[in-house]
Amino acid sequence: MSWCTIESDPAVFNEMIERIGVKNTEVVEVPCLDADEIEKEYGNVYGLIFLFKWKPVKREVNYVEAPHVYFAKQVVGNACATQAIINILLNADGIDVGKELTEFKSFTSALDAEGRGECLGQQENIRAVHNSFSRPQCFSFEDSASGDEDAYHFTTYIPKDGFLYELDGLQTSPILAGDLKEGECWLKQAVTQLQERVSFVQSSDAKGNGLMFSLLAVTDDRIAKLEKELASSPDDTKAALMMSLKDAKQKGVAENTRRRHNYIPLVIECLKVLAQKGTLQSEADASKERTKQKREQESKRSKKE
Repeated sequence: MSWCTIESDPAVFNEMIERIGVKNTEVVEVPCLDADEIEKEYGNVYGLIFLFKWKPVKREVNYVEAPHVYFAKQVVGNACATQAIINILLNADGIDVGKELTEFKSFTSALDAEGRGECLGQQENIRAVHNSFSRPQCFSFEDSASGDEDAYHFTTYIPKDGFLYELDGLQTSPILAGDLKEGECWLKQAVTQLQERVSFVQSSDAKGNGLMFSLLAVTDDRIAKLEKELASSPDDTKAALMMSLKDAKQKGVAENTRRRHNYIPLVIECLKVLAQKGTLQSEADASKERTKQKREQESKRSKKE
C-alpha cells in the first residue's frame, strides 16, 4: 500500500505520535537557527527534524557503522516524514514511545537498516495514521510527479553517546556529524550543521525560487510539564503560559480536522456559480496574478534571509 505526502506541521506530527502511542512528547516548530534560543524556549530537545528542498546532488559526508544508533532506511515512497520522527523516538532516552513502537524496535533491532525500513512500510497502523493526513483530490495518479516539480525531504539530527548524528532515510547508514565534548550542548553543533546544510541547498537552487525549509524539534510535552509544576507550586505566569499552549493545541486539532475535510464539492459548486454569472475567467485570471505576486514576494524575502 502507498503512503501519502504530509505537511511539515507540528499539529500533524503531534497527533500522529499520540495516535501511535507516544506519551508526554511534543513536536514544536523552531523559528530560528539559534541553539541558545532553542534550549531556552524548549528545554530538553531529543532531536531536530529538517525539511528541505531536495536535489540529487552529492555532498561530502562521513558514513559510519553505529550499532548503538537505531536507523531505518527509507524504502517506501513518501514515508520520510514518519521515518524521521520514528528515527528520533527510537533513539531517545527518556521518552515513553508506547507499546507499538517498543515492540517494533524489539522486533527489528537485529535487522539491517533496509530490513527495518521494509518492516516500517508494512506497519498497517502506522501507515493508516500517516495516510489519515492525505489531502482529498479529484483524481489519483500513481506517478504524477514530473522533473519540473520541487521535491522535499525530511532528515533528522540527534545526539547519541557523545556524538552528533544525521539520520537520513535516503542514505545507507547514519552520518557522523560531530564529536560532542563532555557537557557541550549538542544543539550548537547541530545548528552549525544546519546552517551549512541551508547554504548547500541554497547553492543548488538552479531555478532561483529561493530556499524553502522548516525545522521542527522533538521535546518534552510542555503542557504536561507545566501541569506537574503547577500542581506542586501555583504560579500565575506558568498558568497563563499553559492556557496559551492548550489554546494553540486546540487550534492545531481544528486545523487537522480541516485538513481531512473534502472541500472539493464546495469548490466545484462555487466554480459553477461563477460560470453562470460569467465571471469565472476574470476571477481565475485575478487569482493567478495574486499567486504570481505572492510567490515573487516570498522569493525576494527568502533571498534576503
